[in-house]
Amino acid sequence: MMSQPTHPLPLDPAVVKVVAQLDENRLEAWRERAAIMEFDAGLPRLEAERQALIDTFARHGLPQAPLSCLLHAEINGCSQWVLSTDAGFARQQLIEIGASAIEAADLDDVVRSQYRDLAFLSTSS
Repeated sequence: MMSQPTHPLPLDPAVVKVVAQLDENRLEAWRERAAIMEFDAGLPRLEAERQALIDTFARHGLPQAPLSCLLHAEINGCSQWVLSTDAGFARQQLIEIGASAIEAADLDDVVRSQYRDLAFLSTSS
């Protein structure tokens, strides 16, 4: 049984955040490009990792980053859907108002199945 290779974290904290969002194909492409740029082209590792990220996006496109999260919760016995740009904050707020059974949900599926492709948003009080 082969062990999974371990790769060091990127040197630039901003690159760490972006790389953490990559799918497996883009991540492998980034790792390969960074290694080529560092070892074959002789770039310092920091620069190689940054340049490899740009090259990976140029070749494979930008990843789809979730701009929002949808949570399903039970509040006072009623099913509620909560849309937020910060899942952790939204969960904390829901807990504070007594919500239970808080679960992540797929936005497209919920809007299609629960709202017949058109959902209206309102603000919380």
